[in-house]
Order: sequence, then structure tokens, then C-alpha cells
Amino acid sequence: MRSRLLALLLPTLLLALSCSREPEGVRRYIEETGALPRGPGARAGAPLVQFTPPAAWERLGGSGMRLEAFRAPGAVEVALARLPGDGGGFEANLRRWFGQLGVAPGNLEVQQFIESLSNETTWGGWPLMLLDLSAFTREGAPTMLIAYAQGPNFVLTLKASASASALRGIQADFNALARSLRPGN
Repeated sequence: MRSRLLALLLPTLLLALSCSREPEGVRRYIEETGALPRGPGARAGAPLVQFTPPAAWERLGGSGMRLEAFRAPGAVEVALARLPGDGGGFEANLRRWFGQLGVAPGNLEVQQFIESLSNETTWGGWPLMLLDLSAFTREGAPTMLIAYAQGPNFVLTLKASASASALRGIQADFNALARSLRPGN
């Protein structure tokens, strides 16, 4: 019985030992290029997304859907996230962000806001929308800057939440970071 059990387990053990393990640091950044690895099981150095972070921003790391987090001047936290597919849709995400701010603009106001957005392109050729939600919040209340980039089969969101005055101080760097998004090598 023991030899039969060993005969069954030995091939499984050998197979498990021969399979390459996930490279150390799959979630570690490729600092020189601002690249992020593709995710679990990916080759190290095969990034999904590259970007150029502002020099004054501290990189905090990421986990799960959050590819990277930053601390911008004024202690503003900024997060870069990847959502699969269409990420649930732009308007649904916009309404979720409004909910996070505790505001509920009407349908007409939301549609007018969407129509007012300019369509840009990232360095990687992905459609990009830059949103400043401060017009929907009270003076002094937290608000958000959002960058929404549509990749081939995913959405990237860059989000900062703070007071309007704090966000005005980082907006140029935030927009530059969003525009720098591009596919990995």
C-alpha cells in the first residue's frame, strides 16, 4: 500500500518541482522604465503597462487590481488600477465615483458632464478622458481627479482624492502621468 501511494505521489511531486515558480518580485516594479509586470505567472520584465511618474511623487506599491499607488506633494494619494474588460462601463464608474463623494447629480447633469469631456490619447494610443469632479462638490469637501484610459481588453483608472486646492497643486503632474500610460514591451 505504501509503495502504491508513493508511486502515485512521486510523479505529482516531480511535476510540481519541475514547474517554474512565479518569478520573485512579479509585483515588483521595473524602476528604470516605470513598467509594471503583467501579473501572476508572467515573465519578470514583461510589463502590462508602462508610465512615467512625476519625479516628486513617492511610489508606494500596489496589490490586487491596484497596480501602483503614489504619494504626491501635499500628502495626496494617487492610485493606478486595472479593471478587466470595460471595467463595468464609463458611466457606471462615474456614478460610483460620485457616490464616493456623496453627490448625486441628475441624469441630465451627468450627460452634460460626459459630453463636455475632451477625448485625448495616451502615449500608448489608448483613448483617455481626464475628469475633475470638483464642480460637483462643496468648497473644502473632498473631490477627485480621475483619468480613465481604455486599453484593448482592460481599463486603467488613475484616481486622486483630496481637497480641490490640493488637487489643483498636482493636476498638471497627474495629467502628465495619465498621458504617459502605454503598453509594456
